[in-house]
Amino acid sequence: MVDGAIDVLDLLAPTSGFSWHYPVRTKVKHRIASIRHIQLNEARLASRVYVASGTSVGWVGGRAISEQ
Repeated sequence: MVDGAIDVLDLLAPTSGFSWHYPVRTKVKHRIASIRHIQLNEARLASRVYVASGTSVGWVGGRAISEQ
């Protein structure tokens, strides 16, 4: 299912497909920026959860503090 969806993406396209987007980015740069945007919002949400409740978010695949 995921492999088929990825095969359809034209990551080598010279534009992102959004005519109003400035500056003009390649499709792959647009996808990377989207992933970074999601990560930033996840981090902000985790911070708000911690401030409001004092509970840390357990990230999947994250290292324990003692391992850092």
